[in-house]
Amino acid sequence: MIRAIPFVDQLRHRDAGIPGSIYIDRRAQGGTTLQFFCPCGCGQMGTVSLTPDAGWNGDETSPTLAEKIGLPHRGCAAQLRGRYWEPGQ
Repeated sequence: MIRAIPFVDQLRHRDAGIPGSIYIDRRAQGGTTLQFFCPCGCGQMGTVSLTPDAGWNGDETSPTLAEKIGLPHRGCAAQLRGRYWEPGQ
């Protein structure tokens, strides 16, 4: 498991590029989003809309999502549970 290090500053998050790190953007057009660096270490950044369908628990310091997140360009998949990324099934 990889720890999901939360950032409160979007630019610092992007500059750091730490695998598995996250930034929750409540100001995004269309609603709240989770921006993250892939936990596998490939360096790719992804964004997920935190809609009710995503099953977000609403906690910004210990976020959990009901669904796994996939990055098809690498075949990576992981699920965020309470600040940790678990391998996707």
